[in-house]
Amino acid sequence: MFSSGSDGPDWLRMCMRTLLLGLTLLAACGPDAKPGDDDTGTEPANCESAWYVDADGDGHGAYGSLTVGCQPSTGTSSVGDDCDDAAPSVFPDADEHCDGVDEDCDGTADEDAVDAPTRYADLDGDGYGDAGSPETGCLPGGPAVDDATDCDDADAAAHPGAAEHCDGADEDCDGVTDEGAVDATAWYRDGDGDGYGNGPAFFECEPGSGWSATAGDCDDADPTRGTGTPETCNGVDDDCDGVVDGGYGVPGTYPTIQDALDDAPAGALVCVAPGTYVETLDFGGVDREVRGAGAALTIVDGGGTGPVVTLDDGETTAATLADLTVTGGDAPAGAGIYVAGAGLTLEDVTIAGNTCEEVDCVGVGIYIASGTLEARGLELSANTMTCLDECEGVGLYGDDVTIDIEDATINGNTGAGGDVRLHGGGVYVTGPGSLRIARADVYGNRLEATGTSAYAFGAGLMAYYSTVVTLENVLVADNDSSSGDNCGSAVTLSRRVDGTLDNVIVTGNGTDCPDAFGAAIGVWTQSDLVATNLDIRGHSGGRGGALYLFDRESTVTLTNAILTANDASRGGAVYLTDSEAVVTIRNSDLYGNGAEPYQGMSSPVGRDGNVEVEPVYTDVSAALSRGWDLHLGAASPLLDAGDPALADPDGSVSDMGAYGGPGGAGW
Repeated sequence: MFSSGSDGPDWLRMCMRTLLLGLTLLAACGPDAKPGDDDTGTEPANCESAWYVDADGDGHGAYGSLTVGCQPSTGTSSVGDDCDDAAPSVFPDADEHCDGVDEDCDGTADEDAVDAPTRYADLDGDGYGDAGSPETGCLPGGPAVDDATDCDDADAAAHPGAAEHCDGADEDCDGVTDEGAVDATAWYRDGDGDGYGNGPAFFECEPGSGWSATAGDCDDADPTRGTGTPETCNGVDDDCDGVVDGGYGVPGTYPTIQDALDDAPAGALVCVAPGTYVETLDFGGVDREVRGAGAALTIVDGGGTGPVVTLDDGETTAATLADLTVTGGDAPAGAGIYVAGAGLTLEDVTIAGNTCEEVDCVGVGIYIASGTLEARGLELSANTMTCLDECEGVGLYGDDVTIDIEDATINGNTGAGGDVRLHGGGVYVTGPGSLRIARADVYGNRLEATGTSAYAFGAGLMAYYSTVVTLENVLVADNDSSSGDNCGSAVTLSRRVDGTLDNVIVTGNGTDCPDAFGAAIGVWTQSDLVATNLDIRGHSGGRGGALYLFDRESTVTLTNAILTANDASRGGAVYLTDSEAVVTIRNSDLYGNGAEPYQGMSSPVGRDGNVEVEPVYTDVSAALSRGWDLHLGAASPLLDAGDPALADPDGSVSDMGAYGGPGGAGW
C-alpha cells in the first residue's frame, strides 16, 4: 500500500486513497459488525466518512491527509485535491494570476491568468506597438509593448511623435504625410513666374506652382527682374541689388569709359549711354563688360590713335564689348581692337573706319594673337590698310587663336599697296588654331596691289598654316583681288589647312592680274577641303574659275555641290596642277563652266551621281551676286537629287546646293 508520502502520479494516489477509504468503511460497517462494536467493546457508529486536512481553509484538503469520522473536525475537507495546502488561493479551478504559481492545480502556472496583460508586437523596436498584432499573456512570445499606436511596425522612424521628413511617408502616424517636415524647404511667393520670390518664407516639401526657393525679387510683377538676373543697361535695377545699371554708368557716374573701367571690379557692368566717346580703352587685365545703347548710338572713337580697345594682360572671354561701335583707330596692329594673350567676347559690335598705313599692317579691324575671340552679331566693315611691304587681315587677323563668329557681316574692307603682298581682305588666320564662322556674309572686300611683282590672295578669307577652318551657312560674294603679278581665290587655304564648308555660297568673286589662280576657292600645299552642299557660280580667271588645287598632297571632296557659270582660260570648274591630286566629286552638278571645264582631271559627270544640267535657280538677275537667290526653283532637276545618305530638314532626300542637306535650315 502507498503511503501518503509515496511518489507516483496523481491518479494513482487518488485510487489508493479511495481503496483505503473503502476498506476502512468495510471493516467498520461490514456484515459481521454490530452496532456498538469497536476496540473498546462499545458499539461503533456506521456513519463514518473520509476527511482531508485543509490547513489553508480554502475548502480543499491536501493530498494524502485522510482521516475518518462521522463529523469533520476543524480544518478538514471532504475534498482531497489541494496541490498546495499552505496557500488558500491555490486549489483546483482557482483563478490563475501572473505570479509563477500553479493556482488551479493543473500542473501549469499562469495560463489564462485573470490579470494577464495585452501587449502589442513591436518588431521595429521603436517602443510603439502594432494594434493589428495583439498578444495576451503573462509573458509575450516576442518583442511587445503596451502601446498600440504604431502605423508602420517595419520602420523604427515611424511612430507617434516622430519627426516628419520630405519623403512621402507618414512618420508621425497622424494620417498626413510630410506636414511640418524638419527638412522642408523655405519657399517664397513667385507671382511673376521668373524663378525669384519675395515676402515671408513658407516651409513646405512641395509647394506647387507659384513659389520659388530663391528669395529677393524686388518686383514680383515683372519677370525680367530678380536676384541673379543679369543686370542690363536699361535704367532699371534688374538684379535687385539696389543699384541701377550696375553703378558704373557713363557719363552719369563717370565722365569717361576708361574712368569707369578703372574703378569697376571683375564681373562689373559698365553702361555707356548714347553718344560719341573720343578715347581709347584698356581692360587692364580685369574681365568686365562694357555695354552701349546700340552700335548706331554708342560710338567709341579713337580719334586717329590706336588701338581703340586693348586687352593684353590675361583677360578671358568674360571680358565683353557689346552694343557699340569701335572706330577711328590707327595702329600697325589692331587699330580697332588689339588682343594678345587674352580673350574677348563681342556682342552686336560694329568695328568700322579704322586704318593703318605702315610697312606691315595686320588686323586693322581686329588683331588677336595667342587668344580667344567669341563674337555674335559682329560687323567688320570699311576698315582700310595702305601697305608698304606685307600686310594681312584687313578686317580680322588671328595668329595661334580660337575664333568663333556667328551672325556676322564682313564687308567693304580694303587693302592696297604697290609692290606688296596682301593676304585676307576680310579675314586672315594663321596657325596653329581654329576659325569657325556661321551665318555670315563676307562680301565686297578688296585687295589691290599695283606693283609688277606684287600679289594678292584671299580677298574674302585666307587661312594659312595648320589651321582648322569651318564655314557654315556663309555667303562669300563680290570680293576682288588684283595685282600686277599674282592674285586669286576669294577663299584661300594654304599650308596644312583643314577646311570644312557646309552650306556655303561662293559667287561673283573677281581676280584681275596677269596670273590668276582660282577665282573662287584655292587649295594650296598639303591642305584639305571637304565641302557639302556648296554653290560656286559666276567666276572667271586664268586657272580654275571655281576650284584651284595646287599639289598632289592636297585633297578636295565635294558632295551635293553645284559648280555653274564659272569660266577660265583653263579649268573653268576645276584646275589641278598635278593630275595625281585627289579630287572626289559626288552627287553634284557641273554645268556651263566654259569651253575647258577640267584641267588635270577627266569629267566626273555621269558617275558617282554627278550630272550636268541647268540648276534652275530662283533668281540670278541682280547685278551683284550678293543679290542672287540661289534657292532651287520648283522645276529644278536638282531637288531631291543629292546624296541619298543625307536628308533635307523636311526628311526628303537632300537637294544639291547650299540650301539642301541637313544644314539647309541654318540660313
